[in-house]
Amino acid sequence: MKTIHLLNWKLSSIKNELPNIKRQGFDSIQINPMQPFKEEKVFHWYLSYQPLGFRIGNMFGSKEDLIDLCNEAKKYNIDIIVDVVLNHMANKGENNELIPHPSVDRELLDNKSFWKRQCQMSDGDNRWDATNNLIGLPGLDLSNKDLQVIIFRFLLELKKCGVKGIRFDAAKHIGLYNDGVDFFNKVRWFLLKNNMYGYGEFIGGDKEWRDEMAKQILVLAPYSSTLSNLKRLITFYESHDTFLNDFDDTTRYLTKDDLIIIYRKLRHLFDKTLCYERPLLYSCNPYFYNLKNMSFDEVYKLNERDYFDTLYLDSPEIREINSNVKTLRRK
Repeated sequence: MKTIHLLNWKLSSIKNELPNIKRQGFDSIQINPMQPFKEEKVFHWYLSYQPLGFRIGNMFGSKEDLIDLCNEAKKYNIDIIVDVVLNHMANKGENNELIPHPSVDRELLDNKSFWKRQCQMSDGDNRWDATNNLIGLPGLDLSNKDLQVIIFRFLLELKKCGVKGIRFDAAKHIGLYNDGVDFFNKVRWFLLKNNMYGYGEFIGGDKEWRDEMAKQILVLAPYSSTLSNLKRLITFYESHDTFLNDFDDTTRYLTKDDLIIIYRKLRHLFDKTLCYERPLLYSCNPYFYNLKNMSFDEVYKLNERDYFDTLYLDSPEIREINSNVKTLRRK
């Protein structure tokens, strides 16, 4: 499984890149969250991860665009993987980070039982803290059966569009069966029934915790993460978080040559890899119209190739790696 991550790309642009993506040797594409999010025309990349509900359609494409992309990708035997945000919704902001945004869908906003208590997490490696408290945004309680009905309705809608895979954002913060939450148990059966696959983002934590999640779905984690069954691991070196966030361990210093060397090693060691197509820096905001004296609409009409680094889309070295590398079974 060789996945290219095209965050903040319009679906129509991805559709145009399908022949090239196939030629580069990728068999799947992880696309943007397709849920509506707040302040689309005052865009920063992280707002894609502050959704307003469980519907399809935002500035990157409509439901019809998603169907069109999936149908076209099927011709190339390429899977479309949608990033899905379930753990939390958009916040009100302005010192109200843990309060839902007033534009969140009423079916969520009006049901107090759907929400976790407004208490900020202090230790993301502590399992109870990470699954019961909040990550700076208003959190949803996925143990609630009525909320699960709404979510699975949304997942089924994605399936009907032709989506083959689901990335579950912030999956580590969603409780597992031993935490009293049966959500991922149900996800496992949903994916099997619908001939789909899914993987949960899991940063930090311990091996036992990851192993438990891996029994339900694939685990998306950095290359250095341990897991009893590495066939259940999707690994990466650089992600949108390590490149776009102001972390101390940012990967922004890595050159294209560095990334090619690292990708070759990962493809040798692991069956399943994910690589992130960087935007050109511009303060790490792919929509840099404020720095270019352009209107939002003017920038939105540009081709993504004008403001993304297309290493994985264009590099002959990446094409060679995807075509020729044989995976070494790492114990």
